[in-house]
Amino acid sequence: MTIPLRPAAPVPHSRNLSTLQVLLELGRNPVAAFGVGAYRERYIHSRTWVQDFMMISDPEGIKYVLLDNAANYEKSIQLQRLMRPALGNGLVTSERASWRFQRRVAAPMFQLRHVQAFASVMAETTEAMVERWGRLGEGAVIDAADEMMRLTYEIISRTLFSNDVTMQYGKMAQALGVYLETQGRVDVLRTLGLPNWFPTPGICARAARSPISARSCRR
Repeated sequence: MTIPLRPAAPVPHSRNLSTLQVLLELGRNPVAAFGVGAYRERYIHSRTWVQDFMMISDPEGIKYVLLDNAANYEKSIQLQRLMRPALGNGLVTSERASWRFQRRVAAPMFQLRHVQAFASVMAETTEAMVERWGRLGEGAVIDAADEMMRLTYEIISRTLFSNDVTMQYGKMAQALGVYLETQGRVDVLRTLGLPNWFPTPGICARAARSPISARSCRR
C-alpha cells in the first residue's frame, strides 16, 4: 500500500505579517500565522484592527493566566467555537464555577506522585512502538504524525483510563480527522466576530462532511 506523503511543515515567517496576511494564514495553517519570534520570545503581543493577540510561552506566565489569576481571563470566542462542539462544557471550554469544580475533580490525577507513576507506562508503550517499527522491514514508510497520535492515544488510554477505553484507534483517528477538517478548522471570517448561526463560505463548503456544520448552513 502506498502511503501519501504529507506536505512539508510550514516555516514560521521571519517578518511581521499584516492583519490580512495573518487571517489568511490562520485559514491555511495556524502554525504559519505566527512569526519566528513566537517560538523564541516568552511573550508576544500584537494589536490589530480585529482584536489583540497575546501569546505566552513562559511557564510562570502560563501559570499566572491559567491558575493564579484565572478569574481575570475568559476563554476566547474562537476557542469556544472550535472546541465546544467536540468537548461540550468540559475543563478546556468551561468558565468560572464550572471550571473551578472540574479542575478540583481532575487535580488529584495530575499530582506529582501520579505523574511519576505514568513514566514506566509511557516508556513501555514507546518501546513497543519502536519494536513494531523494527518489524516493518527495511525501506518501510510510516506516517510519523499518525504514529505519534497513536502513541498518545495508547498512553492516555493506559494511564488516565486504565485501558477502559474500548474505541478502536482507527475509528477515533478518522473521526478526529473529519472534525479537524470541518468544525475544528479555523474559519477566517469567524475571527471577525460573526455570530455562531451565521453560515460562512468556509463552513458551508465543508458541511457535507460534518453534520454539526451542516445545521448552520441549512438555516
